[in-house]
Amino acid sequence: HFNEICNEEHMIPSTTSLDNLIQYTNKVNPDLLVMTGDIIDYNSKANMKYLTSSLKDLSYPYLICCGNHEAPSSIFDEITNNNSDFSYVDFDEFIVVSLNDSKKVFYQEQYDKLVKLTKLNKPIIISFHIPIMTSLNEKEMAKFDKYYIIDHQNCDEITKKMIDLFIENKNIKAILCGHTHGYSTSMFALDKYQYGVSSAIIGNLYNITIK
Repeated sequence: HFNEICNEEHMIPSTTSLDNLIQYTNKVNPDLLVMTGDIIDYNSKANMKYLTSSLKDLSYPYLICCGNHEAPSSIFDEITNNNSDFSYVDFDEFIVVSLNDSKKVFYQEQYDKLVKLTKLNKPIIISFHIPIMTSLNEKEMAKFDKYYIIDHQNCDEITKKMIDLFIENKNIKAILCGHTHGYSTSMFALDKYQYGVSSAIIGNLYNITIK
């Protein structure tokens, strides 16, 4: 775990962590819960049954990003309305988008859908699992092994095109991600920040207010 305290008191069962997450979410009345991947440790009927059942207790909208532990992304079709690779919530004033980058790539269909959203001229917050490394946040992201990042300069053509869109499009304002098992903040483009969230499994949640 990076940049966080992780000791014995945090080592509670993952089912308890999920229950706590849902109870806390219902208590604080958010507009949206964003889960940036690795909600389950591995794909099994028991894990998916517990997750699907637990989400029914959630009283508020949610977005789930597929993590590397959730491959193939199709296992989330039931709880994402068959939109595991690309989904979003439009709040009129801004949009929050969930993308699947669990295989360390983005896809042409995701790119096309995001371009279409940017044409609405609303602020957009992007969420996905594996963080990106660009020339601006290279120093911050260098502490993570290559396994934990998507390198803007060393990826396939479509993935690079997607990251270029994140960097260059004025409507895309910020990124939320996971995967690194620790909190991090870095500027991936001029005046644009990538927020790497810590592990909910040890009780870390983030209450984000957008003004």
